[in-house]
Amino acid sequence: MNLAKNFIASLSQKKHPDYLSRMPELAMAGILDHCDFLDVQRLRKTCHYLRNFIYDVKPDAKIINMNITLTDASICLEFQTRRKFQLEYYNDQYIINRITKKKRVLKYQSARQRFFKDIIYILSHQKSSFINFYVALNCSNQEKTSKEFLSILNIIFKSRSRPLSTETLGLRVSNGENILAILSCLEVKNVSILNANGFSTLLDLGTVAELRQWKQAKQIEIRHFLVDGDIFRKCSNLEKAYIQFAELRLEHVLMLRETFLSSPAANFFHFGFHSFTERHQLIEALGPPNSETSAVKNWFFRIPGSKEGVAVRLLSYSIDMTRITVPNM
Repeated sequence: MNLAKNFIASLSQKKHPDYLSRMPELAMAGILDHCDFLDVQRLRKTCHYLRNFIYDVKPDAKIINMNITLTDASICLEFQTRRKFQLEYYNDQYIINRITKKKRVLKYQSARQRFFKDIIYILSHQKSSFINFYVALNCSNQEKTSKEFLSILNIIFKSRSRPLSTETLGLRVSNGENILAILSCLEVKNVSILNANGFSTLLDLGTVAELRQWKQAKQIEIRHFLVDGDIFRKCSNLEKAYIQFAELRLEHVLMLRETFLSSPAANFFHFGFHSFTERHQLIEALGPPNSETSAVKNWFFRIPGSKEGVAVRLLSYSIDMTRITVPNM
């Protein structure tokens, strides 16, 4: 960090910055690798040599988290390196930097055009993986405004030579098409989906469930949507899941139990449901509970050839499955 600051300070004191061109490219790249994203942007403005070198090399921006929020009035872009950045692009043709409180009026382009230009440039420097990447659609005209916005983001993401990657992808959306537009372009480990409409509506994930990213996800969380249990048949790598079913069926319970018994990845599943009409058939399918009260039924199933087992817990409107280790099994 001090090395980067000292290097920047030295540039302002030199009368002949062209001497930088004599520095070996490997050394220059090493110095830039210690610079924060903002430092690199400042260095670009010091001389033509550095501007061209940075353009060619594109030092990793090392962005940890990025949030993109679309509203009726603006687009908010937040991202974090060693510093925090928050830019708001308003439809009234101006940008506000929420960190510095500076306002910039746009004369020759719209705020939306400027946002897309900035996001293209910023992401061109992102080589490392994000920890969190979040897209939220908080606008009233979800059908038109969101669709157009996501279609452009989709093109930008797909234009990269190497896909963006993130530990967790967070989406605040209204339908499966919104999810498809973003998830199909990124490499993700965990997926978190929130209903932008704020209430439980049925979410069609038929096409999304065919994506490689969905099938390889380690954790899936879906809040305030109702889904069909069949979408989890191909999630062989799933470790954790937090889902609300529209209707839980007996075949779903048996399928999920089989996932735990056959897949070493499965760790914890929580499924809420609005209805479970086949509840009375559960004892016949799973056998008598190991323990039960008027509100809770508990089963335990040993995993063959393992010291682990699957605990199944049925409550009034949810069912949990947990992998547990039992000593001296």
